[in-house]
Amino acid sequence: MLNTIKEGRIVPSEVTVRLIQQEMESSDSNKFLIDGFPRTEENRIAFEQLVSFLSFFHNFHERCSFSS
Repeated sequence: MLNTIKEGRIVPSEVTVRLIQQEMESSDSNKFLIDGFPRTEENRIAFEQLVSFLSFFHNFHERCSFSS
């Protein structure tokens, strides 16, 4: 990934979205500002898929109660 960045190329969407997902999941916040992303249509589609997944997971978790 570092070589890709050094060469001025765009990091693949899967990698970027995975990094964003990891940071969002590990954060105590529910508000995020992601500056400079998405840069391409592929980035946008990958990010929208992530956001819809996270939204579904959050809503599912909020609505379900699990007993131990």
